Amino acid sequence: MKARGKNMKNLIKEFNTKDALIVISSYPQKQGEPALLNAVACYTGNLLHAYRDRKIIVLCEITSEAEMYRRGNLLIARCYRRGSPLLYLDLIRALLRFNKPRQILLQFEFNMLGQTPVTTLLPIFLAAVKLSGRRLSVVLHQVVEDLGTIGGHLGLTGMSLKRTILNRGLKSFYIATGMLSDRIVVHEQTLKNRLAHMVNAEKIDVISHGLSLDNSEEVRPLRRGRTSRQKLGLRKDEFVLLLFGYITWYKGVDWLIQKVGKLAQDQPKLKLLIAGGPSATLRDKPHYQAFLRKVERLSKRYRRSVRVTGFIPENQVRSYFAAADLVVLPYRSLISASGPLSFALRFAKPILLSKALAESLENPDVRTALEQCRMQPEDLMFSLSGNDFAKKIESLVAKRGRLNRLSRASIALRELRSWETIVGLYEATLAKEPKASILVRLVQSLARPTTDKSETLATES
Repeated sequence: MKARGKNMKNLIKEFNTKDALIVISSYPQKQGEPALLNAVACYTGNLLHAYRDRKIIVLCEITSEAEMYRRGNLLIARCYRRGSPLLYLDLIRALLRFNKPRQILLQFEFNMLGQTPVTTLLPIFLAAVKLSGRRLSVVLHQVVEDLGTIGGHLGLTGMSLKRTILNRGLKSFYIATGMLSDRIVVHEQTLKNRLAHMVNAEKIDVISHGLSLDNSEEVRPLRRGRTSRQKLGLRKDEFVLLLFGYITWYKGVDWLIQKVGKLAQDQPKLKLLIAGGPSATLRDKPHYQAFLRKVERLSKRYRRSVRVTGFIPENQVRSYFAAADLVVLPYRSLISASGPLSFALRFAKPILLSKALAESLENPDVRTALEQCRMQPEDLMFSLSGNDFAKKIESLVAKRGRLNRLSRASIALRELRSWETIVGLYEATLAKEPKASILVRLVQSLARPTTDKSETLATES
C-alpha cells in the first residue's frame, strides 16, 4: 500500500514512537529481484522480514520515485537518491519527520550510498545523528586494513601513491565511524580483530550472517536433484561444482575457471557452474568491465566444462544448489561475510573454502559446529597455490561419500544462524548501554546550551 495524504500522516503517527527502530539501508524494491540492487538490500530485507514484534522505519534509496508504504510491521520510506549531493540532507529531513524513535541502525558497505566523494561525508552525517541524542549502531559489512589486498577488485596495482592515500583515508573513516557510533556490528570475528586496531573493541559485536530456513529445509538437507540437473542440461554422472554470487575479482572467479578447465581435460565429467552476474555497485567502473571481459574469455576457452549463467532469479536459486555436488568459495581475500556461504549452509550443501577464508572458521559458532562433527578446519579448506585444490577435488570425485561428511558440517552450522536467532542477537546489541567516546561527549557538551549561574540558582529556588 502506497501512502498518500491523510493515509501518510496516519502511518507516520503510528510508526513515530519512542520504541520504534529506524533502519538506514538499501532495501529491496516492491517488485523485482533484490540482488539486482546490491547485497546489503538482500541482507536487510531478510533480516527485517524476521522481525515480528517491533515497528521498524526503513529509510532507503529511491529506485523510481520517492514513496512511503507499509509492509506489516515495516514502514518503507524511499527518501534519498544514491550518489546525490543532497543525500544526507534528505536523510536528516526524514529523521526530523520521525523524531521520536531513539534507536538508529545503519547498514553500511562501500558504494552503497554512492562513490567515494559521497561516502567520505558519512562521518559528518553520523555526527549530526549523535548531536540529536539518539543511539546509533552501525553495521560494517566490510572491514579492510590494506586496499592492496584487494587491488584487483578495486583496480589498484603496486605500491602506488593513490593506494597509500586511500589506505590512510580508510583508517580515518573507520576511526571516525567508531568514535561517532554507540555500537558497531561486524559479521566475522576476524573483521572485529581488524577493526579493534582502530576502534574500541568493547564497542564491537560479532553477529554472523543469517540464513533462511523453511520447514522442509529444517528437517533435511537439499539433495542432488535429478529434475534440477535435467533442467540445467547436466547429466547424472557429472560432478558439478557451484560458485554462486556476484562475479568479482576477490571471489576468485577467474582463478576457479582456469583450475577447473585444466582439471576437466583429464576428468571430462567435472563441470563448473558460475551462477551469478555483474556487481551492481561496480559495473560502471572501467577496471571491472575489463575483469568481466577476462571472465568471458576464460569461460569461452573452457566452455566444455564451465558455464557462466548470468544473474539467477531468486525463485531459481534452489534448483542450482540442488544440481550441485559441491559449493566452492575460492576467495582471494576476506573483506566481508560471504552471502554465498549462507546459501550453501541454508541448503546443507558440502563446501570447500580457500585458505583466504580460514579466519572465518574462527567464529565461535563455526568451532562449535566442527566439534560436533569431529572435524578440523583443514577439512573444509584448500590452498590457492600448488595442487592442493586439484587433490581435494580428485579425492571427492573418487569417493563421493566424503561429501556427506562435509554436508554434516553445514547442517550443524546452519542451525545456529537462522534469521530468528540473528534478530535476537541484534536486539541484545541494541539494548547494550552505549560507550560514548571522549570526542562524542565533548561535542555533545559543547552543543548543550550554557546556563547562567543566576539562572541555575533561580531554577533551584
